Amino acid sequence: MLEHTHLASGNAAESSSAPTFKLRVEHRMGATDPAVYNFQKACVTIGRLSDNDIVLPSTMVSRRHLEIHYADRAFWLVDVKSRNTTKVEGHALNPNERYVLLDGDSFEVGGYRITFLGLVAG
Repeated sequence: MLEHTHLASGNAAESSSAPTFKLRVEHRMGATDPAVYNFQKACVTIGRLSDNDIVLPSTMVSRRHLEIHYADRAFWLVDVKSRNTTKVEGHALNPNERYVLLDGDSFEVGGYRITFLGLVAG
């Protein structure tokens, strides 16, 4: 399993206020090995374009598909008007609908399953 670490770039206030958390990304058909990402930033983007924090190379994934925000001491998943929706625990999110992520929650984007692994002890 690959492991990646990403810290906030250019904004010290953002990185110091956001706790470090983990996401596991796996292709549902097993086309690639699972990867674990560590983030310490207030907003993580996921989509098909290369400027996203996590790039999912699939036509079933929108260019900027979803974001995870840290606000009000919680992590919020937001589908940013994706074309093919985001499913959390089987529930399709509406555009701009916010969903609070808890440890172990999984969501589906295109052919990928992403699991919120929670805070990193530190």
